[in-house]
Order: sequence, then structure tokens, then C-alpha cells
Amino acid sequence: HLASQVARQEPAAGKYSAAVPLFIHALELDPTLVEDKDPLLNLIKVIAGNASVVMQPQIPRFLQSVFRDKTRRVVLFLDGLDELAPGQFAPVFSYLTALQKKHARLQIITTASADYIDGLTKANFYPLALAAWTQTQRMEFAKKWGELWTTKLIPEIKKPDPAVVIDPLLVQHWLVSEYAYTSPLEWTLRMWGAFAGDLSGSSPLSILDSHITRFLPNPAYIPALEELAHQMALKPTSSLSFEEIENILSAYQAAMKTTPDAIPLEAPADAQLVEPAVEGAAPAGGEASKAGTAVKTDPKKTAKSQKKDRRERTVTAGEALVTALTGAGILVEYPNHQIRFASPVFLAFLAGMRLTPDEATRMAKAITKKLDWPVYPLVLQYAAACSDSPEWVYSLIEDPVAPLFRNLLMVARWLRDAPANAEWRSHLMRVLINQLQNDALPFGSRARITGAFYLSRDPSSVKLFKQLLASRSADIRRVALLGCGALGNPQLINDILGALADLEPSVRYTACLALAAVPVEAALNAVVQVLLSGDEEIRQAASEALALIQPDGHKA
Repeated sequence: HLASQVARQEPAAGKYSAAVPLFIHALELDPTLVEDKDPLLNLIKVIAGNASVVMQPQIPRFLQSVFRDKTRRVVLFLDGLDELAPGQFAPVFSYLTALQKKHARLQIITTASADYIDGLTKANFYPLALAAWTQTQRMEFAKKWGELWTTKLIPEIKKPDPAVVIDPLLVQHWLVSEYAYTSPLEWTLRMWGAFAGDLSGSSPLSILDSHITRFLPNPAYIPALEELAHQMALKPTSSLSFEEIENILSAYQAAMKTTPDAIPLEAPADAQLVEPAVEGAAPAGGEASKAGTAVKTDPKKTAKSQKKDRRERTVTAGEALVTALTGAGILVEYPNHQIRFASPVFLAFLAGMRLTPDEATRMAKAITKKLDWPVYPLVLQYAAACSDSPEWVYSLIEDPVAPLFRNLLMVARWLRDAPANAEWRSHLMRVLINQLQNDALPFGSRARITGAFYLSRDPSSVKLFKQLLASRSADIRRVALLGCGALGNPQLINDILGALADLEPSVRYTACLALAAVPVEAALNAVVQVLLSGDEEIRQAASEALALIQPDGHKA
């Protein structure tokens, strides 16, 4: 989004509005450093490779001139750094350090995980947290989606088969009260499925499953995708070469043929297939690969020529599957022959479905010692959603890693996807309640635990917050009020109103904030009444609470 603003020279980009933006993914970059060679050449090669054939010869000259001009500002947007496994992260970090040292005027904006930044702050990178979408932004997105769906897609859908057009307003009003989707990706997939009408359920897990299945040439590809993601998670790596992925899928295809009652995967009808060769045997004119397939690409050839070769010759079943999956948008292929899942969430979701208890146990122990790959917690989250009582989840709960309680809060974020009858779910809820009432715990930690209850969408949260409002601890009453406001349940208005008479000023201020968050007229009128008749301090709190109401609170 920021890169687009800079490219369009929008005023919202601030001091970068006149800058030259360069946008690449970390997997596109060759981080190899050669002595006495400018690291900028690696970057220029990537930018030129992404341009059209006509523009490619001009890109190097243009970028060289821009970097020589001391009056020009250049911004590099490096996406995907937060997706890299440690083995992939280290060389990219070394490259960025060398590039920054050689070209000090270059501004680098990249993505990183809060759990693993591996020296970025020491290299003068400043961490900034991304703000979550507000409900107003969600609805604006839904409105734009509906408009584009109606004007761009519906006419195309009607051509081969007349369809009934559903008014986008109906879908928007249907979704207006949904808060279960915590990321832009989840909200986007929810909107997509709602308008397409092919969701298998309304849970985040169902939405992911529906989206991946929607673009598969054959639903039988799902187990193969799960195996591919499983292998990548165990390695660990966020990408593999074309040959490595082809070998995994070909091996899976061969295994399926020997499994009773298994549904063999079918490659696209227009693909000319050859069976994987016996290991060590090379076909005429070909070279045997380590996995025994009869196909191997020449690393000296360009990506485009390799793709052309793959189209013109016979291919293995695994290679045909890779081609189909990249065409469906589930996998993304880069010019340096690396292929990744379009989102690390897809990788984690599919890998979690196939993770064994022993593998999950080892992974849980690894992240307790050192969380160096942000994909690991996601994989475990989806694995836990498929298990009733996994021992490795209990091990994380019993080792909360105080004082920040990293493990405990990490598992708490999994409550949303956990089965309602899972034993570990009820155990975790009891542990969280005990920690919430722990007087030795700072307010910030208690607030994060309250956020975990809110995100869990457990029906018992309403009753819990009402009970906590009667606590003797002012901090507990405050976090309970924050939870009531976050839920936005009109049934809690009277309970929140009672807190306006609390003897503790901080509790009264929090009550104003909670009332302003409940999207009904009665709550708004109560805050206005406080603004008109309260003392000076509570009136200021009411004013600040009203200013937070989206979309026009601050203007009002």
C-alpha cells in the first residue's frame, strides 16, 4: 500500500512522495556478495528482470543515474523478509547491511517479525508496528469489493451462464457485525467467499479451506499440497526450487498409486506426462535427478527459457502439478527458480493438517527455546485446531515464559480456532483466568490476556467480564470494562453504566471508553450525558472516548 502511494506520488506518502520506489520480494534477491563488486548490481538485476523486454535495457542506466544523483531519494520496499526461515534470513540481512553501507542515501523499508529481527535494529532499522484495520476500514473495503464485484465480475459471469445478481448491500450488512477475522487476509478471503457463495463454513479455517479448494484444478490436490507444505515446514524453508517441489509431488503421486482406495492425482489434460524414472537411470538425452525423475533444468538458462522448455517437452506428473498450482495462484514462482506459497498462512494451514504429534512436540520445544521462524506458531495453531488433547499444547501452557508470558499468550491466540469441546481449551481458559486475577501481574499483561478472551469468541466471555466488574482490584475492573467495550454487546450497557460511579477515577475513565465502543444509541447517549453533567476530569475522558468513534468521532 505504501509503495503504491509513493509510486502515485500521493501526498499521504509524506517525504517519500517524490522518491523513486523499488518493490521486490526477498526471494527474488540474490544476496551473494562478491568482493570489489557493488551490491547494488544484484538489486538492479532483479528490477530489470521484472520489467518488460522493451524496458529491460533501460532500467540499469536509469537506476545508476538515480543513485548517482544526490538530490534524488530512492526507497527500497523489501517484502517477505518476515517469511524467511533463519537459513534464508541471514544472507539477506548481510546483503542489506552491505547495500546500506555502500549507498547510505538508500531508504530501506522491509517487513519483519517481532519475534525475530536478527540484528536489524543494530543496523539502524527502526521497528514500527502495523495498525490493525478498524471496523470502518473493513466496511469501506467491503463496499469497494462489492462495487468492483458487481461492475467487473458479474458481467463476465453472466456471459456463459445467466446468474442472479445479489445486491452487495445485503452481503455488507450481513458481515457488518463480524469481528472474528483479525487480519486483512482473513477479511479479504471472507469477502471473496461471501460474494462467490462457495464457503464451506464461516470459521477462519473453513474460509482458508474454501479459498484454496476454489482455485485447485482438482480437489484431490489438497493432500499433495499438504505434503508439500509439510516438507517445507519441517525443513524449514519458505521456498523450494522447482525441481525440489516437483520431486516431492512426483514421489507423492507414485505413493498414491500404490495405496489402496487412494484417489490418484490427475494432471491437466493438455500435459504430456512421463513417469518418474528409476533412481540413477537417465533417459535418452536426459539426466537423472536425485529423486529419480527424468527431468532436470539447466541453471544457466534464464527463467523464461526454462519455462519454455517445460512447455515444449514432456513433463513428469509432479512438474505438471507445479505448473497447475502456480497457474491457480496457490504457489508463486520467482525468476531465480524459487517457489513459495502465495501466503505463509497457506503454508502453515496446509502443514498443520499433516503434522504428526511427534513433529508438533519437537516444534513446540524448539520455539520455547528460540522462536526464529514466525511460521512455526502458525503451523502449531492449525495443528492444535485438529487435535482434541495434544500433550505438546499442555507443555506450552505449563511453560508460560514469564514475565511476558510469550508461550501462554501465543497459545491463547489459538482459542479462536480450537474445537469447542477440546480438553486443552477449557484447561487454558482456567489458566488465563487465574493469571488475570494475579495481583503480581502488571496491567499490560492483564490487558493482553483480556484481549485473548475477546479474540476467542467464547460465549462465556460475556459472563466472565460481568463477574470481573465486581472484583476488588481496580485493574481487574478496568480490563473487564475494556473487554465489555471490545465485545460491543448492548446487553452489557447497564453493567458499564454502573462503573461510572466507581470510586476509582481510572475505572470511571475506562467506563467512558467502553461505552463509546458499544455501537448503539443508548451507549452514545450515556457518554453525551457524562460530557454534559460530569466533573472536569470525567468530561475530558468522555470527550476523548467520543473522538475515537469511527468514522467521524474526532471531527464531531
